[in-house]
Amino acid sequence: MKFLIVDDDPSILKITEKLIGMNGHEVVCCENALDAIQTISDLSFDILITDATMPAHSGFDLIRTLRKRAELSYLSIAMLTGRSEKSDIEQAMELGVQDYIVKPIEPELFLEKVERLVER
Repeated sequence: MKFLIVDDDPSILKITEKLIGMNGHEVVCCENALDAIQTISDLSFDILITDATMPAHSGFDLIRTLRKRAELSYLSIAMLTGRSEKSDIEQAMELGVQDYIVKPIEPELFLEKVERLVER
């Protein structure tokens, strides 16, 4: 499987890339929503994991933009964020995310959720 990870925190990108890569998946990382949109236009991905809070355009904005593109309807999406308010989780689910992962990353739980995304 090919993953796109979007987060403005380089340490989160490094951790998630390593964890997902250990399971044999290919990982591409972007530090913002605009780069992610360009990358998705250039390459094909199976799964997107995005932060909610990023400068300029949020992960919510990114998901809204991608969900408008019919050719990306197959894309599985999870949010990886420090935002744990019920309203944030509800908003993400309304946008069609398959999972919501709250930071800080707990490696075992994170990998469980990643494998559930892969199984879909």
